Amino acid sequence: MINYNRKFAEKLIENKEITENKEITENREITENREITENREITENREITENREITENRKNFINLKQNQNTQTLNNNYIEKINANIIRKLSNYININLGFKSIPGFILGLAHNIFASLIIYNLLFNNNLNHLIILLFLITLDGFSNLCFHDCPLTLLEEKYLGISSANLSLEILKNLNINFNNPNSYEYSMIIIIIVWTLTAVKILMLMFIINNRLLCKLSF
Repeated sequence: MINYNRKFAEKLIENKEITENKEITENREITENREITENREITENREITENREITENRKNFINLKQNQNTQTLNNNYIEKINANIIRKLSNYININLGFKSIPGFILGLAHNIFASLIIYNLLFNNNLNHLIILLFLITLDGFSNLCFHDCPLTLLEEKYLGISSANLSLEILKNLNINFNNPNSYEYSMIIIIIVWTLTAVKILMLMFIINNRLLCKLSF
């Protein structure tokens, strides 16, 4: 009986050891599989990242190469244009004969004609429709002065001639001791535009008043 119990106890111990060894082996296999899976994922992610970087670098290199080729073509095209006989002749005429200032003279002449016609119509034109159109043009001129912080025609004159009719007018006024507290061309232009706009509006209102009174007189008689 004692031997039987001993053998039974030994078998229990053996079974427990076998079970523990099996669990240890299974845990070891699970851990190894997990490590293998993690290492595989890390390797795959690293390869994906490296491939993505290689692809991006290749794209950047191709774009850089294309930009360089485009820039080279543009430079060659510009060099061919500058080496053209017509371009050389045009540059020679502009530099030596002063044709480069012709646009400035044309713009200055147009500027003076524009101002003269505005004054003429303001003084001698009594057509209400024409005066309303004139008021609209003066308003557009004032708006362009506000947008560009100067008269656009004045800016173009200064670009091509180095001087404008507005600056010449200021110099004349300064020599006559009429300097508007020394304004710049922008302030001077805005002062003139406001004065002309006001006079035009007043004339329109006066003509409307006169026409209305005539109609009332006719109706009364």
